[in-house]
Amino acid sequence: MQVVVNGKATEVRDGAVVPDVLDQLGLTGQRLALLLDGEVVRKADFPQTRLNEGAVVEIIQMVGGG
Repeated sequence: MQVVVNGKATEVRDGAVVPDVLDQLGLTGQRLALLLDGEVVRKADFPQTRLNEGAVVEIIQMVGGG
């Protein structure tokens, strides 16, 4: 199944949930914010948030510094 992640077409398995995509992208355990089809997804909801064909995912990584 194809979704769009940060503007790039990405192939993910059918029935994928947010943690599957984060793992596929090497982002597991990272501090980040995620929008799915323009809506913020709470981190607590990641495990049960399924992606549909053509979903648009925006991932914003948190960067610390000073």
